[in-house]
Amino acid sequence: MAGKVISLVNFKGGVGKTTLTVNLASCLAKEHDKKVLTLDLDPQSNSSIWLMGPAKWSLLNSGGDLIGTSAAMFSGKVIEDTFINPFTDPTGNFLPQFCLCPANLGMLDLQAKIWLFCNKRKLEGTYNAGDEYFLFAKAARLLRERFDFVLVDCPPNLDLGTCNALCHSDHIVIPCIPDTLSTSGLKLMIEKMEKLVAPLLSSQRLKIAPSIIGVAITKFKGATNEHQSGLETIENIIEEFRSPQYRLVDEKTVVFRDQPMGEYIVHSEAVQESLPLCFYAPASKAYGQVKALTQAVLSAVEDKK
Repeated sequence: MAGKVISLVNFKGGVGKTTLTVNLASCLAKEHDKKVLTLDLDPQSNSSIWLMGPAKWSLLNSGGDLIGTSAAMFSGKVIEDTFINPFTDPTGNFLPQFCLCPANLGMLDLQAKIWLFCNKRKLEGTYNAGDEYFLFAKAARLLRERFDFVLVDCPPNLDLGTCNALCHSDHIVIPCIPDTLSTSGLKLMIEKMEKLVAPLLSSQRLKIAPSIIGVAITKFKGATNEHQSGLETIENIIEEFRSPQYRLVDEKTVVFRDQPMGEYIVHSEAVQESLPLCFYAPASKAYGQVKALTQAVLSAVEDKK
């Protein structure tokens, strides 16, 4: 059975996207014995720095180029040398079914390289409208054959890396803080994704229709009126998009309000130790929330079949 590509997307920074990506991926591997790849497409490389440690990531970043990074995926290849297994020591942290494909600062140039590639095709007369959104297509197919889940940590913007990931994902998870600033941008973000994906689906260029599987609630403060009100706002926004005119939201799209992730000091401590919560604090309340959300996401994926 083919694996699933899940992109974690929010155009607003600071919403806990990387925290969710790393912990969801590692929990899928550790608690559910899934073969998982964390694919870091964000030039800021937060997932990569967390899982590799700053020293190893600095070595990867020292050349300033794209060699050894997830940028290889946009050449239509799955290059084995880009996969790192951070936790394969049988005497310590052991998670051999978990891989990372890292990013580095050189990926700031990825969008320019994609446009140069497309402009070359235009000069050659081989360009088709929308080609810039299909550079990840072949790699996505190959990754589905190798992994049960590929979790894509996207940049906090709609650059061509994010666009490629969105177009070739099976599912999209939106991490969102239920506060005024985060919820105010949620509707616009879904509209922008719709504007990208809908024409490609209508033209039948996309073979897999991506769907927003759900909104994950992050940095939740249940005792505040703002966050309680924000939950209702998020659910109302999702309800607005449950219409035949939209393609990304359907009747099975959920708000994971019963599995919120709070904001705990243990999250930043785990980053400092270059460990996900499943190793750093497996008995913590924070990891209990990760496990509950991971199970809910798995159930939602199964429900989409």
